[in-house]
Amino acid sequence: MKKWAGLLITLVAITGICFLGIHIRQEDRSTKDVIVLRLANNHTADYPTSQGCDYFAKAVEEATDGRIIIECYCDAALGREDDTLKQLQIGGIDFVRCPVNVLAPYAPRLNVLSLPYLYENDEHMWKVLNGDIGEQFLKDPALDANNIEGLCWYTAGSRSFYSNHLLGTFKSIQGTTIRTQDSDLMRSMVEALSATPVTVAFDDIYSAFLTGDIDVAENNIPSYVSTANYKVAPYMVLDEHVRIPEMIVASAVTMKDLSTEDQAVFRKCAKDSTKKQIEYWNAYEEKAYETALHAGCRFIDLNETQKARFSNAMKDVWKQYAADDEDLVQAIQAAAD
Repeated sequence: MKKWAGLLITLVAITGICFLGIHIRQEDRSTKDVIVLRLANNHTADYPTSQGCDYFAKAVEEATDGRIIIECYCDAALGREDDTLKQLQIGGIDFVRCPVNVLAPYAPRLNVLSLPYLYENDEHMWKVLNGDIGEQFLKDPALDANNIEGLCWYTAGSRSFYSNHLLGTFKSIQGTTIRTQDSDLMRSMVEALSATPVTVAFDDIYSAFLTGDIDVAENNIPSYVSTANYKVAPYMVLDEHVRIPEMIVASAVTMKDLSTEDQAVFRKCAKDSTKKQIEYWNAYEEKAYETALHAGCRFIDLNETQKARFSNAMKDVWKQYAADDEDLVQAIQAAAD
């Protein structure tokens, strides 16, 4: 009993400290007439999406003459993406930057935006995201039902396959063991290519190549270089099989506590930050590409026939993950014209 009593006292004390901290913070806000909000982001401070978040925060501060400050937390300082979204739903965190596949459990239709070989190129994707389709997804009723509001779109580039042996044809992928994210969609994509998916932690890909646990992995060029995977897997085939858009999302709880004018400021500043984030990404990607080239890596382009072989293998995957959204998929494809 003494043990449980002591534990209870400790828990009450910790809870009291948490509430005291919030109370003091609120007093500071009212005294200084400053609203301080928090934005969660799991990338390093120099990563393009982090730079985009910083631009958004600075734009809000300038637009409100310093009355609203957004503190950006990098390196998953506030928790993993799925955990920060749970906090966002109750207003514990005010903004989160995350990819659509992390948001998909709350709004399953978002899976459509990351179907393999859906977009012809970046221009095609941005026609979709900057158009009516993208706006509908930002305002998806399923997100709203979970106290989540989409503010803007960010890019994370395109993902391609890389290996320690030469790739370049559909046949060269078949029969290999491919590292994937912990994603049913990505596993289905790999299986459709007649390969074997293996879930390996992001930080363990390098060692998995060395031990022979995987033959192939896939990611965007910046991640390929920043993880040093280019040193053990110097061949990348630029099939660009997936583009996974990202969002800055806001807590509906936070937004409802603010004036209509302030809400409008957030939405405008977030959308303004998209263009800058794309610029940051392109510069970062080009630098990573040059680093890999200078290290002797080979980037293999696919011709139209080879691309068609890869994309045609995805028909069953599309049916599996977008069976109820055929009209939406067709509209996205039509946006390329």
